[in-house]
Amino acid sequence: MGRIARLELENFKSYGGAHVVGPFQRFTALVGPNGSGKSNLIDAISFVLGVHSRHLRSTQLKHLIHKAPSDDDTTSARAAAVTLVYELADGEAPPSASQKKVRFTRLISEKGVGSYRIDARDVSAETYQAQLKELGILVKARNFLVFQGDVESIASKSPDELTKFFEQISMSDELKAEPGSEKEKLSQQLDRVTNKLRDLKGDKRQSQAEARQAETLETLKRVYPGVRGRLVDLSKPIQRKYNMAVTVATGKHMDAIVYLRESRAGSAQFIPLDKIRVKPINERFRGLGYNIKMVVDVIECDAEIEPALHYAVGDTVVCDSIDIARDLCFHRNEKVKAVTLDGMVEVGALQQQKDDLIDTIRAMERHGASYAKLQSLRTQLEGLRSRLSHAKADLVITETKRPKIQARIDEAKKRMAEIIEPELQKYGGAVSSRKGSIAALQEQINGVEDEMFADFSEAVGVESIRVYEEKVLKRHHKAIEMRRKITEHEAKLRAQKERKEQEGLRKNLSAKVEELEKELREIGSKKAKYEERKGKIQRRIASEEIVLERLKDHKTGIFKRASLDQVTLPTIAYQSSNGTEDVEMEEANATVIDSTYKQLAKNSKHPLGATAYLNLENAEEPYLNGMKYNAMPPMKRFREMEQLSGGEKTVAALALLFAIHNYRPSPFFVLDEVDAALDNANVNKVSTYIANCDFQCVVISLKDSFYEKADALVGVCKNITLQQSKSMTLDLTKFD
Repeated sequence: MGRIARLELENFKSYGGAHVVGPFQRFTALVGPNGSGKSNLIDAISFVLGVHSRHLRSTQLKHLIHKAPSDDDTTSARAAAVTLVYELADGEAPPSASQKKVRFTRLISEKGVGSYRIDARDVSAETYQAQLKELGILVKARNFLVFQGDVESIASKSPDELTKFFEQISMSDELKAEPGSEKEKLSQQLDRVTNKLRDLKGDKRQSQAEARQAETLETLKRVYPGVRGRLVDLSKPIQRKYNMAVTVATGKHMDAIVYLRESRAGSAQFIPLDKIRVKPINERFRGLGYNIKMVVDVIECDAEIEPALHYAVGDTVVCDSIDIARDLCFHRNEKVKAVTLDGMVEVGALQQQKDDLIDTIRAMERHGASYAKLQSLRTQLEGLRSRLSHAKADLVITETKRPKIQARIDEAKKRMAEIIEPELQKYGGAVSSRKGSIAALQEQINGVEDEMFADFSEAVGVESIRVYEEKVLKRHHKAIEMRRKITEHEAKLRAQKERKEQEGLRKNLSAKVEELEKELREIGSKKAKYEERKGKIQRRIASEEIVLERLKDHKTGIFKRASLDQVTLPTIAYQSSNGTEDVEMEEANATVIDSTYKQLAKNSKHPLGATAYLNLENAEEPYLNGMKYNAMPPMKRFREMEQLSGGEKTVAALALLFAIHNYRPSPFFVLDEVDAALDNANVNKVSTYIANCDFQCVVISLKDSFYEKADALVGVCKNITLQQSKSMTLDLTKFD
């Protein structure tokens, strides 16, 4: 494995200016008094390896820059940098590479922005971490680092916390979000397809309704030649910006007629052009200012359609904004309906209508006493009914007298005829004489007309002017009939064209709907397959974990019996190529944890008397619960972790940390005062174990019995005056 060769610091935390720490050996101990800056060196290593600032006892990167002790910030550093010189092992460097060392540099600008370099070449954070990963240094898993206090926290973790810790180390927690994200993507895609399908179905229904309406209108045009069409088709705004205002102003008057009801074709309002009575436009509204215009002035239509347009919009005005409309209707008290360019409506007349209704209600309340008068009227009604019965009796008497009266009337008519008949005959002769005189006068008039228009009649080739007038009249009526037929034919052609367009649109929409429904079915099928596959995988995992747990319990029992009988069992490493990361880690660590703990806890009397192992809380459904870590020191009965002493917890936690490092090995391991809770005997065991490891260890320790076994010492001290840390390195391998 490779190793840290040296560390170069510039204005990092308590290390003001430039510092070179090293060279580091395979087992290097950092020593010095409290507050001298030893932990800042660990922070420097963590920082240059990409650890987040929140793990370095700082909230922001700029807080890691060295600060002068005085209040004057002019002497403080503006930027900071840490460089780790990594010495490559033989297998780590490519055969063609000339250098054997790699310089990893992380910088902080004066604005607190971080950047990365590899061998003086600027790289991204992703490239930086990828290069570290190739060397076995996992920044997210932090497989190279144990901060001060991590040992105690690991020993006191709950089963769920311990499980999350293993997931972080194995990086399986990054895979948790993948199934959820894929499911969320499918769900969003399904929602989009469903919404699009619903919109297309709505468009289809609207298109069908419009097609039926157009067909009905053409039918009405054929049945009733006087039908001109819809007002919206016969008029249009003079500018596009008035579209919404005109739509709101014209409104929608729904009033069914007989023909439409009988054919169930819908309902519509008919506006008769020859009988409609339109209220004259109030010309005063054309001069209201604020660029206010009458709606009738912003619509173009034929002159014969104008009465219908005036009927639909009346005195409505269009304003540029809702504020102008409100000022017009409420502050200036104009009794006018106002619409804006975006279709908002303010109706000033509604306020007057409201006032009238309130007055009516108050009047009804004032006349509540009229009930007594109503009772009086009822009494009068009874009197009138009595008089009516008497009148009916008189009518019967009158009916008996009617024949005599009728006979007298007939006699009077007969005598009148005898008197009037001679007069009628006398005046009838006079009428006949007058008719003859009229006919003679008409002949004289015709003769005069023939004489006056003789030249014109000869020029046009007719007998008389009357014949010419008769022919012209017939020609005029015929032209009118031809224009009517042409108009009807054009309307029929337009209707046919619109029907074809609607049919094409309907077919396109139907095809899109079918395509989307097919896509929706495919997505549903895929989802069902994914759910089925997920269920099978989960059942298989649960089944395998049950079997695994039983085997583990059986193995643990064997180890316990062998330990009690002081029998050494041969162990082999086991790796599963098909299991998940957590299962691989647990299987790999099961033996390593116990073996490491035995080495850390053994003594001359009981060299194999210690046991450590991991257990699942729920073997039947392990994914529902966490895992527990237990350790039994030599010649001690089983106890929970919280019942062990501080030293025993530390040894057990170190065994777990070294086992994890064995599973995710990095070329070096950095430990910050992991021996704080150990007594001298356990310190000796831990230091001996570290001295025999095949990877580089950098450890902070305050105990001489620990660092006396180191290969190199890095002494850290502090200049009290400048408040700056300094370091000195001593290579102990020269004194072996």
